[in-house]
Amino acid sequence: MNLLRYCIFLLVFTLLPKPTGAQTAFLSGIINRYASVTALDTCLGKLSVSDTAGFKSGTPVLLIQMQGAEIASGNNALFGSITALNQAGLYERALIDSVSSDGLWLHNKPIHPYNAAGKWQVVSIPQYAEAVVTDTLRAQPWNGETGGVLAFEVSGALTLNAPVLATGAGFRGGAPFVAAVNNCNFLVPETAYFYAAGNWRGAPKGEGIAAMLAGMELGRGPQANGGGGGNDHNSGGGGGGNIAAGGTGGDNDEPSNLGCDGYYPGIKGYAIPGTPDRIFMGGGGGAGHANNNLFSGGGRGGGIICIKAGAIGGASPLIEANGTAAPASNGDGAGGGGAGGAIRLEVGSAISNLIVTAHGGKGGNTFNNNQNRCFGPCGGGGGGRILTNQPGILPPQGGPAGLVQGSTNGCNGTSGAATAGQAGMVETLPVFPAGDVPFLLPEIIVSPQPMLVCAGEPAVFSVQANGGDWSYQWQVNAGAGWINASGPGFAGFDTNTLLLQNTSLSQTGLLSAASFKKAVVFRNLDRSAADGRNCTCRKFFLRCTGGRTDPVFQPQPLRGRLLLGLRRRHSGG
Repeated sequence: MNLLRYCIFLLVFTLLPKPTGAQTAFLSGIINRYASVTALDTCLGKLSVSDTAGFKSGTPVLLIQMQGAEIASGNNALFGSITALNQAGLYERALIDSVSSDGLWLHNKPIHPYNAAGKWQVVSIPQYAEAVVTDTLRAQPWNGETGGVLAFEVSGALTLNAPVLATGAGFRGGAPFVAAVNNCNFLVPETAYFYAAGNWRGAPKGEGIAAMLAGMELGRGPQANGGGGGNDHNSGGGGGGNIAAGGTGGDNDEPSNLGCDGYYPGIKGYAIPGTPDRIFMGGGGGAGHANNNLFSGGGRGGGIICIKAGAIGGASPLIEANGTAAPASNGDGAGGGGAGGAIRLEVGSAISNLIVTAHGGKGGNTFNNNQNRCFGPCGGGGGGRILTNQPGILPPQGGPAGLVQGSTNGCNGTSGAATAGQAGMVETLPVFPAGDVPFLLPEIIVSPQPMLVCAGEPAVFSVQANGGDWSYQWQVNAGAGWINASGPGFAGFDTNTLLLQNTSLSQTGLLSAASFKKAVVFRNLDRSAADGRNCTCRKFFLRCTGGRTDPVFQPQPLRGRLLLGLRRRHSGG
């Protein structure tokens, strides 16, 4: 009997689940949350954002500005050159203090002066103790407002049984375009650096760190690191750039003297100066000039990957942010390759066969239908940028130029003067930028206390707050609702001390308060619950009573709350 009990106990014990320590996360698909930032209250620390879904208090986020650079805009060879980076590429790690319905409240002040007009976004940084990538992990492709970034942190082991990709998630390539009416003129070559949208003399430019200029969306001039579009007739687009420049598009060399040549292809996307506090997506390739088919679009640039892990291993150890190749064109100029993106990799140790790439995409080939034609192929995308503390990571390669194919002309198999993108760079990992100065929010140190006074005597209520440049507004409620205290009988209603100068019977049970504005609440309260409402701090009321020869003023029932709030007076910081 005892032996039977022992066997049953042993069997049950062996079947019980064993503790496994830290929980392992199994990752695939898109794990980040993205929101565009429309404003930052630099006093209160509130980011006004397009969407707060998925963001949580106490979790880290990436602040990053995707565009905002300025370029030369004259119709000359300097068009598209970067004249000012402004806030483009600035990034940092921040911590969410709390979340409201329309905003994220930061714990510390950002170190960079971002500009919401330059496509500023906030991206969640998921945190894991251990993680296994079971299927391809991806960045949401850049859509013109958000995306293009894959970021996460693993304190322990990161097992890559599937790749981590931001390939083609960066700036968009020039879209394929064929105008409804197009007629080339072999006597008048098209040499301009820009044309307005809808003009078939130039193909669309690739996207880059500078916003498109109105009326200058097409043509061979580059768009900062975005490749230029090929000019009429059938010339190739330029490759996108990043830390390295893209390649220039190829010529369309017509065999007939009366044919429309295309000797003004898209110019290569410019290289962006690299600094430790900036990181960029790869520029999109410019489209090839087309008058037949919609196969001449440019390749997309690579996105941005930020990974921090204790160790990396696994069966498929690949981290990739390549630019994409442009498709082959048929009877038209081809599009440029997208530039490689950027990878920030911080890891304690890594498996020896770890592959980390941010290569430029290949320029598009042209198919010439086995005719005596030489449509313009395209330039390759520039190599991207890798920031890491790991040795042995090879520099990203520039994308090769496209080739002329299917031609009976001697140009067959050549690049038609198109060039490859330049090689990218591997650099020492810099410190992740992050602010360390907390936002100072109002906190009550000493609350007002109830007072018992005789009619005709003054009553004083005072609040003591933490140090800061605050402004105050006391309110009173005699039973009909809260109104700002002002006028005769009150003093100090916009200071931390309210004086009722001459109390009366009518003020028995009077409630006093300083109302909260929805953006300012106590740090130890949930801002999401307080948003748009007053927050209860402490109850008090005024009770008037008489001396031995005066009538006694009976206390009224407590009819309200002390709602104490402070509004921060903006002082530029």
